[in-house]
Amino acid sequence: MKYNVQIANNGTAGPGYGVWIQNNAATTLSFDNIVAANVFGPGGPQLAGIWVGISNNAPLGCVVTAAPSTGNILVDNQNINANAVVGIGLQCATASNNTVTDNHNVVGNIAFDLFDGNGACDANSWVADIFGTKNQACVN
Repeated sequence: MKYNVQIANNGTAGPGYGVWIQNNAATTLSFDNIVAANVFGPGGPQLAGIWVGISNNAPLGCVVTAAPSTGNILVDNQNINANAVVGIGLQCATASNNTVTDNHNVVGNIAFDLFDGNGACDANSWVADIFGTKNQACVN
């Protein structure tokens, strides 16, 4: 998915994501995509604007039984905000060796703007993102 796509207002009838990459390798989400206001309606909490890895509808937890989501690149997306849990998140164990770089205005997400569930980021690369909050020091 590339080039000036607006991904917004998802998840109004249940838990949802703006973009969810699961069990894919070498996916690129890049160039001025707007991932914002993916809010939740009745049925449970909204999960994330962009999420890589498997989810059990609890994005801050770990699910380790799925195939990995590795080698993905999330670059130059903007205005990832107003999501009820996470702006951009990589799940532990199922999301490693991914690159998150040059994403702009990742702010105002409730739990964290940037989240990596792997200890010491487990070979995920976070570079030059502009954000408000993060869950660990290796996220930049």
